[in-house]
Amino acid sequence: MGASSLLAMARRCAIRHIDTLYDVGSTHPYSFWRPILLKVDDPAQLRTLEENCPQLRGETGEIWQRFIQRDIPRWETKQRAPANEINWWKLYRKLKAEADREKDAQEEALKETMKKLKEAKRKNTTTIVEAKTITNSIHHRRFGGAAGPKAPPSAKNAKTALDKLKRSMYDSRQGQPKAAMLPNKLLEERKGRVAQAPKSMVEERRRIQLGAPRTKTWTSQPTPNTAAKASTIATGHTTEQAAAEQAAKEARLRALTAGGASAPLKKRKRAEVDPFMKPVKRTKP
Repeated sequence: MGASSLLAMARRCAIRHIDTLYDVGSTHPYSFWRPILLKVDDPAQLRTLEENCPQLRGETGEIWQRFIQRDIPRWETKQRAPANEINWWKLYRKLKAEADREKDAQEEALKETMKKLKEAKRKNTTTIVEAKTITNSIHHRRFGGAAGPKAPPSAKNAKTALDKLKRSMYDSRQGQPKAAMLPNKLLEERKGRVAQAPKSMVEERRRIQLGAPRTKTWTSQPTPNTAAKASTIATGHTTEQAAAEQAAKEARLRALTAGGASAPLKKRKRAEVDPFMKPVKRTKP
């Protein structure tokens, strides 16, 4: 393979620096410069070359068609060729202006649609407001403060407000009695159980076992006469009981001194233990 010609090397150099090419002179025709001009990607640069080199006018239609196919949407439905081959750049400018207007209209319609969607989303969004803020604002207005407009809560604080709400619900549940926290099944099972007998029932059971007479509670204060009678009855009862005990002791002592066999004492039967009674402490005689 032989060495490249000087013309081929010059064309390769011009293609490498195509962005800086704005004039090719007026000596050679378009067919000579065509391999280089096909690498031009900027319509403004091609128009400058046509203005500086009159021999290129009316010959660059294929390059302008490539620009139209690249930059104009739905170019197949547009005007495909100008009446005069010299006016290819005018056709491109016209179609490009129409495409830009259509693009701007579509962008404006898209903005309106997005705006409506955001407005609908804002109306359907639940805003979480802390109760403390509401209370402070009501208190401020009640005492003569001016209620000015306030900024809506930031969306970044939504998670924080939700966490605070969950924490307050947990704390309120912890403050409730344990019975309220039990499942319904356990509550139903515990309805028929009695953990402790009523105090009145325990007292009644104790009186029955001890054989004590049933006492009656008076709500009114005793008069001096009734108080004196009660003290007299109590004193007489105590005296009779003491006399009976003294007589029993003397009889037992006489039997022992006489040397006679005394009748065996009747053994007392221990009272049955009742689970409803509290233990009675025994006092030594």
